[in-house]
Amino acid sequence: GVRGLSFLVQSKVAAPEAVEERIEAFLRLFRGTLLLLGEAEVQSYAASIAAQFTDVDGRLDQQAGRLWAECTRRRYDFERPWRSAEKVKRLTREQLIAFFDRHVASGSPTRRQLSTHVYAQSMAPPQ
Repeated sequence: GVRGLSFLVQSKVAAPEAVEERIEAFLRLFRGTLLLLGEAEVQSYAASIAAQFTDVDGRLDQQAGRLWAECTRRRYDFERPWRSAEKVKRLTREQLIAFFDRHVASGSPTRRQLSTHVYAQSMAPPQ
Protein backbone atom coordinates (compact mmCIF):
# COMPACT_ATOMS: atom_id res chain seq x y z
CA GLY A 1 0.00 0.00 0.00
CA VAL A 2 0.86 3.64 -0.19
CA ARG A 3 2.29 5.26 2.91
CA GLY A 4 1.94 8.92 3.62
CA LEU A 5 2.41 11.71 6.06
CA SER A 6 -0.51 14.10 6.53
CA PHE A 7 -0.73 17.56 7.97
CA LEU A 8 -4.23 18.88 8.57
CA VAL A 9 -4.03 22.56 9.47
CA GLN A 10 -6.86 25.06 9.64
CA SER A 11 -6.68 28.80 10.07
CA LYS A 12 -9.23 31.57 10.38
CA VAL A 13 -6.65 34.28 9.69
CA ALA A 14 -4.20 32.87 7.15
CA ALA A 15 -4.79 31.83 3.56
CA PRO A 16 -4.04 28.20 2.64
CA GLU A 17 -0.87 29.22 0.78
CA ALA A 18 0.47 30.87 3.93
CA VAL A 19 -0.38 27.81 6.01
CA GLU A 20 1.37 25.57 3.49
CA GLU A 21 4.48 27.76 3.67
CA ARG A 22 4.46 27.42 7.46
CA ILE A 23 4.32 23.63 7.10
CA GLU A 24 7.36 23.77 4.81
CA ALA A 25 9.16 25.96 7.37
CA PHE A 26 8.30 23.40 10.06
CA LEU A 27 9.78 20.60 7.95
CA ARG A 28 12.99 22.58 7.39
CA LEU A 29 13.32 23.14 11.15
CA PHE A 30 12.37 19.56 12.01
CA ARG A 31 15.44 18.19 10.28
CA GLY A 32 17.51 20.07 12.86
CA THR A 33 15.49 18.40 15.60
CA LEU A 34 16.29 15.00 14.10
CA LEU A 35 19.99 15.88 13.99
CA LEU A 36 19.91 16.68 17.71
CA LEU A 37 18.48 13.26 18.62
CA GLY A 38 20.95 10.82 20.06
CA GLU A 39 21.00 7.14 19.12
CA ALA A 40 19.62 6.18 22.55
CA GLU A 41 16.69 8.56 22.11
CA VAL A 42 15.91 7.16 18.66
CA GLN A 43 15.98 3.64 20.11
CA SER A 44 13.63 4.71 22.89
CA TYR A 45 11.14 6.10 20.36
CA ALA A 46 11.53 3.00 18.20
CA ALA A 47 10.83 0.70 21.17
CA SER A 48 7.71 2.70 21.99
CA ILE A 49 6.42 2.46 18.40
CA ALA A 50 7.24 -1.26 18.30
CA ALA A 51 5.21 -1.76 21.48
CA GLN A 52 2.25 0.00 19.85
CA PHE A 53 2.55 -2.25 16.78
CA THR A 54 2.35 -5.41 18.88
CA ASP A 55 -0.46 -4.24 21.16
CA VAL A 56 -3.07 -5.29 18.63
CA ASP A 57 -5.18 -8.08 20.05
CA GLY A 58 -6.49 -6.78 23.37
CA ARG A 59 -9.89 -8.32 22.71
CA LEU A 60 -11.05 -11.26 20.65
CA ASP A 61 -13.00 -9.03 18.26
CA GLN A 62 -9.84 -6.98 17.60
CA GLN A 63 -7.91 -10.13 16.76
CA ALA A 64 -10.70 -11.37 14.49
CA GLY A 65 -10.82 -7.99 12.72
CA ARG A 66 -7.05 -7.98 12.17
CA LEU A 67 -7.02 -11.53 10.84
CA TRP A 68 -10.01 -10.96 8.55
CA ALA A 69 -8.37 -7.80 7.21
CA GLU A 70 -5.38 -9.90 6.15
CA CYS A 71 -7.72 -12.34 4.42
CA THR A 72 -9.75 -9.69 2.60
CA ARG A 73 -6.53 -8.07 1.34
CA ARG A 74 -5.33 -11.53 0.27
CA ARG A 75 -2.02 -11.02 2.05
CA TYR A 76 -2.34 -13.69 4.76
CA ASP A 77 0.53 -12.21 6.78
CA PHE A 78 -0.93 -12.89 10.21
CA GLU A 79 2.34 -12.02 11.98
CA ARG A 80 2.64 -8.57 10.35
CA PRO A 81 2.50 -6.51 13.59
CA TRP A 82 5.37 -8.44 15.16
CA ARG A 83 7.50 -8.42 12.02
CA SER A 84 6.93 -4.67 11.64
CA ALA A 85 7.90 -4.16 15.28
CA GLU A 86 11.18 -5.99 14.72
CA LYS A 87 11.96 -3.80 11.71
CA VAL A 88 11.29 -0.64 13.70
CA LYS A 89 13.52 -1.83 16.55
CA ARG A 90 16.45 -2.09 14.10
CA LEU A 91 16.03 1.53 12.93
CA THR A 92 19.13 3.67 13.44
CA ARG A 93 19.48 7.43 13.71
CA GLU A 94 21.27 7.55 10.36
CA GLN A 95 18.50 5.58 8.65
CA LEU A 96 15.86 7.89 10.13
CA ILE A 97 17.63 11.01 8.88
CA ALA A 98 18.25 9.44 5.45
CA PHE A 99 14.56 8.52 5.17
CA PHE A 100 13.55 12.05 6.15
CA ASP A 101 15.93 13.57 3.60
CA ARG A 102 14.77 11.22 0.83
CA HIS A 103 10.99 11.27 1.37
CA VAL A 104 9.92 14.16 3.61
CA ALA A 105 12.39 17.03 3.43
CA SER A 106 11.44 20.12 1.49
CA GLY A 107 13.22 20.08 -1.85
CA SER A 108 13.88 16.34 -1.95
CA PRO A 109 13.81 15.08 -5.56
CA THR A 110 11.85 11.94 -4.57
CA ARG A 111 9.27 13.68 -2.40
CA ARG A 112 5.71 13.68 -3.65
CA GLN A 113 3.17 16.14 -2.32
CA LEU A 114 -0.55 16.62 -2.65
CA SER A 115 -2.04 19.80 -1.21
CA THR A 116 -5.72 20.50 -0.93
CA HIS A 117 -6.72 24.07 -0.18
CA VAL A 118 -10.17 24.84 1.14
CA TYR A 119 -11.13 28.49 1.47
CA ALA A 120 -13.72 30.08 3.71
CA GLN A 121 -16.04 32.34 1.76
CA SER A 122 -14.45 35.38 3.39
CA MET A 123 -10.95 34.24 2.34
CA ALA A 124 -11.72 32.95 -1.17
CA PRO A 125 -9.48 34.33 -3.91
CA PRO A 126 -11.15 36.49 -6.57
CA GLN A 127 -12.31 34.58 -9.62
